[in-house]
Amino acid sequence: MLFLLVGLILLGLWWAGVDPVATWPWWALGIPFALTVVWWAISDATGATQKRAMKQLDERVLNRRLRSLDAMGLGFLKDKAKNQHKHGKKPRHALPDEPSRHDSRH
Repeated sequence: MLFLLVGLILLGLWWAGVDPVATWPWWALGIPFALTVVWWAISDATGATQKRAMKQLDERVLNRRLRSLDAMGLGFLKDKAKNQHKHGKKPRHALPDEPSRHDSRH
């Protein structure tokens, strides 16, 4: 993203005629944009973009869970939820179609 920002700033300076950028050849202005494309290609190929998106999703899920605990008056369980999230443990939930172990109907 930094390469793109630098490229746009240089392009604006070139277009406005600000020296010394105004005297640079056109290909010199294209270098930051080419580096942006290379950076994005490497980032996508290594999975860094996907990892970042998954981390953001995990943070949103945790925040939603913590808000739900507060809304139910179970704020004292927040530390437990944060620790489970930090250590990669999933919260234990009974599936709706499975009876829980405390269900006396079965």
